[in-house]
Amino acid sequence: MSNHHAATEPRARRGLIWRALGLTGQVIVGAFIVSAVLFAVSTLRQPGTASDETTLAAPIPVEILTIVEEDGYTVPRQFVGRVVARQETSASFELPGRLVEILVDEGDSVRAGETVARLDTALLEASFDELQSRVHELEAQVELAVRTEERQQELNRMGHATDQRLDESYLERIALEAALEQARAAIRNVEIQIDKSTLRAPFNGSVGARMTDIGAVLQAGQPVLDIVETDVMEARIGIPAPLAERLDVGEVFEIAVGDRTIPGTLHALRRDIDRQTRTVTAVLVFGDTISVPSGEIARLTLERYHAEPGYWMPVAALTQGLDGLWSVFVARDTPFGDTVVQREEVEVLHFASDQVFVRGTVSSGDRVVSVGVERVTPGQRIVPLTSLVADNV
Repeated sequence: MSNHHAATEPRARRGLIWRALGLTGQVIVGAFIVSAVLFAVSTLRQPGTASDETTLAAPIPVEILTIVEEDGYTVPRQFVGRVVARQETSASFELPGRLVEILVDEGDSVRAGETVARLDTALLEASFDELQSRVHELEAQVELAVRTEERQQELNRMGHATDQRLDESYLERIALEAALEQARAAIRNVEIQIDKSTLRAPFNGSVGARMTDIGAVLQAGQPVLDIVETDVMEARIGIPAPLAERLDVGEVFEIAVGDRTIPGTLHALRRDIDRQTRTVTAVLVFGDTISVPSGEIARLTLERYHAEPGYWMPVAALTQGLDGLWSVFVARDTPFGDTVVQREEVEVLHFASDQVFVRGTVSSGDRVVSVGVERVTPGQRIVPLTSLVADNV
């Protein structure tokens, strides 16, 4: 009995050991399986697996707009010129002389015919008086010659005067009358010189630079002061010849001058091309009531149409794509009732302020993410907040 008990005791002890080992193994295997599952889940949630993450993530609200295909787009081009007076002159005297009076100063307004300066006319006035005396003397001599001729004619009829004497009296009267006309012409010449010693404004305008002072002895044609017309101001702007051909004389354009926008009428297009700028000069005239300083910069904006189909959308809708290309995110509905974003490649044709005109794999009616493109990734579920139509710039 004791021997049987002694034999079974080791076997029981070995069975307990094996059961303990089996339980421990199961625990180890279970822990390994749990670790593997946790590792797999952790791996699936790493940032590099965007598609699985977006599947698990809740949809986020984003703003979208609906794009509409356009037949083309316009590109504004700005051309720069200057405001000039239609007439501008350096006023001067036709005769030499000493300047004794300047009646205007720089910046003064003048009217056509207004006196602006005078030369010394003392010598001319003395010549005028002398010639006047000479005219009076010749007038008396002519009167005497006329009476003498009349007497000779009467005496000749009575036979008391020869034809020779009659001819002499006639020719003497003719010579004196010619001398009288010459003296009168000399007076008119002096009167003209006196008149030309007065400098008058040739048109309505304002005085620009003043080039001399009182007391200066001037040569004929020497500039005294500049006068700039103010009634009619023009903008002269260079435009490329192909674009100028599309403009019509009489057409009204908006001209930017300083901080103002002023309507200007196309008055003329010069036929010659500027050798330096290779442009045609367009002459635009401002209204009579518009005051624009001469020399001011003038800017003319013209639009050129490009017949290339595409879509307008905000610049904020663009995101950097592959290989340096541009992309947009388009909202697509799924069969399960969700809305996800999909990347579409586009080519930018034109930038216009905060808008772009593009073409690419998008279609008319597509809903493009317009704000917050950095918050979404391809395949991510979204909740569209708005559905606007892209503006046509």
